[in-house]
Amino acid sequence: MSIYSEKLAHLKKEIAIEAAKRRKKKKKFTANQTIIINFINGVTDEAKFSIKNMTVVLEKGDEKKGFMHILISHYNTKNGNITMSDIINFDLYLERSIKLNEYGVSNQNLEVYQYINGTDQYKIVLKKKSDNLVVTFYSVG
Repeated sequence: MSIYSEKLAHLKKEIAIEAAKRRKKKKKFTANQTIIINFINGVTDEAKFSIKNMTVVLEKGDEKKGFMHILISHYNTKNGNITMSDIINFDLYLERSIKLNEYGVSNQNLEVYQYINGTDQYKIVLKKKSDNLVVTFYSVG
C-alpha cells in the first residue's frame, strides 16, 4: 500500500468518526466541507467552490502538487503538519487569509495566501489558470 493510500484511508476514517459525532449532536457539515469530503471519499473527481470572488479547485494531482502532495507531505507529519479538521475547513482558512504580494512568494506564477490563527500559521498556494488550482496547503508552525 502506498503512503498516499495509507494516509487517505486514515483521513477517511477520521472523517467518518467526525461525521458520527456530528450526527449525535445533530450538527451538519457546511456546504463547502461536504464538497471536500465528497472529493476525499471519491464521490467527485475534484473539490470546486467559490471563495473571495474566485473559483478554487482541489484536484488529486501528484506528489508535487494537489491533494496527493498535501496528504503525502503535510498531513500528520512533523513538518507542515495539518489535520483532518484543517483539511475539511480549508475553505474557511482561504476565506480568512491574506494574499502575500512578494514576501514568501518565490514563484511569480503562483499566488500565496497566509492564514494566522493564534500561534498557528497556514499557507495556501494557488496556481492561476481558468480556475485557481490548489498547489499545496500546509502549516508553517
